[in-house]
Amino acid sequence: MKVLVIDDDKSITYSLKKVLLSVGMEPFIAENWNQASDLILKEKFGLILLDICLGSGKNGFNHCKELRTNPKTMDTPIIIISALWDYEDKIQGLELGADDFVCKPFNKGELIARINAVCRRSGGTKVIYEESDQFNIGNLDYNKKSFSVKIGESEVHLTKKEHQILYEFLKSPGELISKNDLIGLIWGIEQDHTKLFDVHLINLRKKIQSWDYEIKTKFGLGMILEERL
Repeated sequence: MKVLVIDDDKSITYSLKKVLLSVGMEPFIAENWNQASDLILKEKFGLILLDICLGSGKNGFNHCKELRTNPKTMDTPIIIISALWDYEDKIQGLELGADDFVCKPFNKGELIARINAVCRRSGGTKVIYEESDQFNIGNLDYNKKSFSVKIGESEVHLTKKEHQILYEFLKSPGELISKNDLIGLIWGIEQDHTKLFDVHLINLRKKIQSWDYEIKTKFGLGMILEERL
């Protein structure tokens, strides 16, 4: 299925492209409305992922309305993906014709589940997401079942929590993950484990310094696994 991604944030479009390709979808990237309009003329899309804050202001709301009046896209499922968390923005997007609203930074599994739900309602194709237990990224080899981590030929000894933190990033390279989401996945939400998480992350970063990739902090957005420069 062809998916049109309309977003001017290169890190987000990179993440979305990886997610869509991983489940067999064909992503087309438009960084502005002119590019999106050209692609819509040429292609038939089964899904549109739309950012609200294109350029300055909230132009994406107007674009959502235009998509719903265009004969080529009036029936195409639309999921808004935006850093806007305000309920009024979510309501406005849905009232203008969007089928769902996902906040940045997004979780890969949740995004795919929402895509499946939207496609199911529209009679589209279901995508399948299966988590892997083994990863080979750069010069790192990871096996979840055996708790084995190697960088090059060297064994890396991690604690259980360090393994869990690393695993969450290995599942979603190039995707922003919020600290709160990570803490919730590893410890749950019953107590505040922020300081404990910070200690484990510091220790993990020290142990994987020879890896080709690193866990970077994007202040105000979250953390992301990217190639080390």
